[in-house]
Amino acid sequence: SLPCSQFNYTIVKGNNEICSGDSTFIAVSDLDIPSFGISFNGAPYTKDTLFWVKPGATTNYSIDIIDSSKLNCPALNENAEIIVKVIPTLSIQGPNQLCEGDGLRITASPGFASYSYLVNGSSVSSSTNNIYEFVGLNDGDLISVEASLNGCTAKTASNAISVNPVPNVGFTTSINGRTVN
Repeated sequence: SLPCSQFNYTIVKGNNEICSGDSTFIAVSDLDIPSFGISFNGAPYTKDTLFWVKPGATTNYSIDIIDSSKLNCPALNENAEIIVKVIPTLSIQGPNQLCEGDGLRITASPGFASYSYLVNGSSVSSSTNNIYEFVGLNDGDLISVEASLNGCTAKTASNAISVNPVPNVGFTTSINGRTVN
């Protein structure tokens, strides 16, 4: 049997840190042996060198590499940690209807570094404050909020707004038998 010898390789990560819900890759590159096997996180050995991951929390992945021409030799082991940055859930509270000419005050979830307030997908204001009053809304406008923390962004669903016209109130009265409008 051939003696065991070291071989060279490089572990490459797409991103060391990702936001919750994002994906990245871990790859084995620069292998200087023609015949190899790679076990990713305990899976059977294959010739695959690229592994896509979408961890829900910070995860340390195990990578075992063997020289498949020397099966009696131990695998080389590497670990690749992917840090997942978790951000709070973003929601907004406030009415979804108002009278024409009124403002609409909403409160977004606290705990974010910055907020962007959107009408029909376009930002109308950015702030570090989680309370905002929309003005000049039209019936059917869609409002939403984007918020950022540690390089990660969350977005609320769009909420359709109903703007009710101000009723035209008229009155009639009678003074000394005469009708006045």
